[in-house]
Amino acid sequence: MTFDETLAAIQEMLGERIDVKITVGAPGSPGVTIAFMSGTLLRSVNRGPAVMPDIDTGPAEWNDHDAHFFAVGDEHNGFYVSPQGFSDARWLGDEHQTLWIEHGPDTVVAVVRALENVPTADAERPREV
Repeated sequence: MTFDETLAAIQEMLGERIDVKITVGAPGSPGVTIAFMSGTLLRSVNRGPAVMPDIDTGPAEWNDHDAHFFAVGDEHNGFYVSPQGFSDARWLGDEHQTLWIEHGPDTVVAVVRALENVPTADAERPREV
């Protein structure tokens, strides 16, 4: 998935109960969970640059670096996805329950839908490109 497709996949889960697990670890070594949160995915907020561009650059450069904050459970808890850290994302399995986001060289953000929110075979699913 591209960065924009990943943002759309997360936004598709707005209003749903999710679990988020953030794991770090070099490839080939065991991952270590450093954060876990659970709750309703409330909203997506554009939080500005994740990596600060030069102060003299124009608005377009600042907008190209926008990180997105996804509020989970309340307005103060959540996780970021930024274009600078993003490397890849994919759904694990055909049921689209777990979104696996590779963010940074050794960081994975796993967003897991609660079972009651997992699309069934009869439900219309977004078309993958």
